Amino acid sequence: MTIQEQLLEYKRKSKIHTKGPLSVVLFVTRKAKQNGLPLRCADLKAESAGQVAGLSKAAVQSILADHGIVKVLAAEGGRTSRGSIKNMEDYVAFLT
Repeated sequence: MTIQEQLLEYKRKSKIHTKGPLSVVLFVTRKAKQNGLPLRCADLKAESAGQVAGLSKAAVQSILADHGIVKVLAAEGGRTSRGSIKNMEDYVAFLT
């Protein structure tokens, strides 16, 4: 199975259909590109452990801008969603 097929299967199984989860996946993918694998979930959590550290509208828009996309994906970018931590943990597990 190609990486594209694996990603599409992950998207389907994880129900990555809305802006918040997509923002998390974009952000974590960028972190993996910058820092390499494996990623540690603990390193991606804010001190409060209730948010993904660094995930913001600006961070997501910067990633999109790198690909020529200027449209705003999400005002909150998944940062304050209760599901963002779980989405991050699941995606980190998938990547590693």
